[in-house]
Amino acid sequence: MSNVSYTGAETAAGTFSGGDGIIGFGSGLVLSSGDIADVAGPNTDDSTSTSHGTAGDADLDALASADGMPRATEDAAVLEFDFVPDRDQVFFDYVFASEEYDEFVD
Repeated sequence: MSNVSYTGAETAAGTFSGGDGIIGFGSGLVLSSGDIADVAGPNTDDSTSTSHGTAGDADLDALASADGMPRATEDAAVLEFDFVPDRDQVFFDYVFASEEYDEFVD
């Protein structure tokens, strides 16, 4: 792995351990549009939020606006890197989670 770069707020990225019984793997990386201090559960507050006032992601803005309606993202936490695989397949374990999801669905 080379050419590793992170763009985002300092408090929006970090590592975790002890996740086996919660998400299915023990340790890893957390990227958040908020503050990673708010990641620890349970989610008992319906308004936890941190706005860093930082830019979103230009590629995601373009995708979200593909229908002609301009949309802008905010507070992106972006990890980019280059790697050269030494096999014909690559696997990643990941979990997408949202503190706000429950507040915005019926």
